[in-house]
Amino acid sequence: MSNLIKTLLAVVSLAFVGHFALRTQNSKEIRSVISKDEMKQEIIEEQSNKKIFEEDADDDGFPNFRDNCPTVYNPDQKDSVGDGIGDACRPKLGDINDDGKSDCEDVRRLKGFLGTRRGDVLWDYKSDLNGDGVVDRKDLEILVNNLPKGLKCD
Repeated sequence: MSNLIKTLLAVVSLAFVGHFALRTQNSKEIRSVISKDEMKQEIIEEQSNKKIFEEDADDDGFPNFRDNCPTVYNPDQKDSVGDGIGDACRPKLGDINDDGKSDCEDVRRLKGFLGTRRGDVLWDYKSDLNGDGVVDRKDLEILVNNLPKGLKCD
C-alpha cells in the first residue's frame, strides 16, 4: 500500500477515533498525537495537493503542472524549440490581429502600417515582424512567406 494511501487512511481513521494519526516522515511511519483541527487541516491540504496534481484544464491528458501549454489542447506536447513552451502556445508569426492564424486580414492590417517607425503614433509592434523598428516591405515578405500554402491575398 502506498504511503499516501496509508496516510489518508490514518487521517480518515483519526476523524472517527479522535487523537492519533499515522504519518510518514523520512520514509518511516510514526504515530503522533494531533488535534481534530490539525487533522482537518491535513485532510484539506491533502485534497488541495491532489487537485493541483490532477487538474487538466485543457483535457489533453496532461495535468497542468506537466503540460507545456496548459490552456490549449495539445496531446502531442510538441515543443520544436525545446524551451518548455508547447508549440500550441507559441504565437503564430504574422498573426497581427491575434486570431490565432496568419491570413489575408493580417496582410491588410500590416499594409496599413507600412512606412511607420518605432516611436510613431501609428506604429504597430506586431507588424514589425523582423524587429528592426520599421514596418516595411521586408515585414510584408516575411508575412506572405508564412501564410498557409495556396492562400493568395490582394
